[in-house]
Amino acid sequence: MFAAKPLMIACVERDMLLFEYARAAAELNRMHSAEFAAILRGEELNFSTEIAEAERIRENAKYAILAHRQEHGC
Repeated sequence: MFAAKPLMIACVERDMLLFEYARAAAELNRMHSAEFAAILRGEELNFSTEIAEAERIRENAKYAILAHRQEHGC
């Protein structure tokens, strides 16, 4: 006989944190793509400030997920 797997309870906060991380990662990717496109067009690169800010936001989102996992186990 098979034992039933325990049901996973959705954690709204975790889902929100994952969404914020995905959005931050997408924005960072968008900034890198814009920088690469500028390189291909031979334009000056003025993306360092924006990329640094996008990296900071993504890192904060990542650590928020890790902190939530540590506190809540989910």
